[in-house]
Amino acid sequence: MTEYRALTTIPPLVKRAKNLAKQIGKVKYCSDQTGRILQILAAQIPSGVIGEIGSGCSVASAWLANSISPATSFFIVESNLAAAATAGALFSPMLNVRVIHSKWREFLTYWQFSMFYASPTSARDTEPELFLKALRPGGMIILDGITPLHKVQTNQPFDKIRDFWLNDERLISTEIMVSENEIIILATLKTREGYT
Repeated sequence: MTEYRALTTIPPLVKRAKNLAKQIGKVKYCSDQTGRILQILAAQIPSGVIGEIGSGCSVASAWLANSISPATSFFIVESNLAAAATAGALFSPMLNVRVIHSKWREFLTYWQFSMFYASPTSARDTEPELFLKALRPGGMIILDGITPLHKVQTNQPFDKIRDFWLNDERLISTEIMVSENEIIILATLKTREGYT
C-alpha cells in the first residue's frame, strides 16, 4: 500500500517540538492527525490574530506556526514560567509568533481572535463564554482531545463541551473524528446577519 507524503511528513519545527517534549518527559501531546488539520486551518488566515492557551510542550503550537502567513500574528499564553521559556526559545526566530507568560483570562481580553486553539484544559470546559467573546465575528475555535461518543462510558458526567460548542445558536459548528480515540470540534462565530 502506498504511503502518502501528506500523512507521513512531519515539519522540522514540529520535530523539534516533539524532541523537546521527549526531553522533558512529556508523552501526551497534540496528535499528528490534529496537527495537520491545525496547519491547514492556520494557513487560511491571511492576516489577523491566532491565539492559543497553554503551549504545553509546544507541539500543537509548532503545527500552527508552521503554516501561518507573515501578516498573521500568533500569540500563545502560558502560565507556567518554564514552559513559556521553552516555547519562547523554540519560536524565537519567528517574528510573528510570541509567547506570553500570563494568566489566560487576561489574555482573552487582549484581542479579537480570527482563530483560537483551545487544547484540553479545565478553562475551556468550565468557562466557554469567555472563549466565545474572544472570537471576532467569523472567527473559529478548535478544540481537540475529545473522546468520541462511542468511547464515552455511560456513567461519565454530561458532556458540557459538546453541549455548548455544538448547540449554541451563535455558532456554526461540527465535530470531526481524527482517529479512533479522538475527535475535534470546529466552531465559527456567526456574524450579526447569521452568516460567516
